[in-house]
Amino acid sequence: MLKTPLMLFCSKPRGSKRAAAKVIRKFLNAGANPDLRDSIGATISHQLAGIGNEEGLLECLEHGAKLELPDARGWTPLYHAAFKNQFQAAKMLIGLLEEGDPGPSTLGAGYLPSEFCFAVEYFAEM
Repeated sequence: MLKTPLMLFCSKPRGSKRAAAKVIRKFLNAGANPDLRDSIGATISHQLAGIGNEEGLLECLEHGAKLELPDARGWTPLYHAAFKNQFQAAKMLIGLLEEGDPGPSTLGAGYLPSEFCFAVEYFAEM
C-alpha cells in the first residue's frame, strides 16, 4: 500500500488537532500534494476526515485539496467523517461544500452526502 510520510502522519490522531495541523502545514508548505492517493484511492483529506481533524482539513483546503475526490469505494472525505462518527468534521465539510456549491453529489451508495450524514447520525443515536 502506497503511503507517503504525510499519509502516515495523518492516519491516526496525534495529540492536539492544532499541533497536528501545524505539522501538516509544514509538509504541505514543503510541497506535499494533498490530493495524492494511496492504493485504495484515499487522500489525506479522507484520512483527516475519518479521524475528525478539522484543522488539518482546513490546512489541506488552503493548499488546494479537492474535497469531492472519491476513493475506490466512491466515498469522499465527507463520507469518511460520517461513517467514523466524526460529526463535527462532517458538518464542517458540508458547510465548505455548500459554500463552493459543487451541486448535488451522489457519490458512495447513491445518497446525497447530507442524507448519508443524517442517516449515520440518526442510527448512532439509537
